[in-house]
Amino acid sequence: MDRLLTLREAAELLQINERTALRLAHAGKLPASRVGGQWRIHPVELERWFLESSQARAGKPPADEGAELFALDRVLLDVDAAGPDEVFESIAETLARTGQLIYPDIYKAALRDREILRSTGIGGGVALPHARHAINDLFRAPLCVFLRLGAPVDFQAADSEPVDLVFAVAAPTNATHLSTLAAVMAIARDPERRRMLRDAEGAAAVLAILRGDG
Repeated sequence: MDRLLTLREAAELLQINERTALRLAHAGKLPASRVGGQWRIHPVELERWFLESSQARAGKPPADEGAELFALDRVLLDVDAAGPDEVFESIAETLARTGQLIYPDIYKAALRDREILRSTGIGGGVALPHARHAINDLFRAPLCVFLRLGAPVDFQAADSEPVDLVFAVAAPTNATHLSTLAAVMAIARDPERRRMLRDAEGAAAVLAILRGDG
């Protein structure tokens, strides 16, 4: 299981004052629990809370994450995968091939472990796999690998709809991790953008849609 976060660590990830985090915890607005007299938060529950918050719904990527979040060599189309494990393998191999990852097997296992904790299928045929693992700190900047699957794969999403669009987020385990998830979630939640991504012909056209150019 992921290590529980202290309230201070959660505040740092959310980029808010620790007193604000404490006030939210007391008001029941932050998914925190008392453990041995101290507030503790599970990182997966913090992700869920953040992504459901108004800040995440705004979908504004940080200024330093812009165009490099998506790249042509990280856009994969018509990927054949029998299940999530093969999707994770494609993600890890892509990051290794493009020079962003040295240990693909460790990262693939971390993606699998995160999926066990809670499905990253967000509905609408979309999944946002990502890992919570020390290996994330090897990424110098937030990255996204986009996969359009040749046939939908069951990610056990809440709406039971199989997944054909995958946004794999690779970011350092700090506030950048949450803000990158939020920026990608804004794209993934947009029905018109999803339609365009499914209909687009060629990786260059997909990349333009991901970057908001098309």
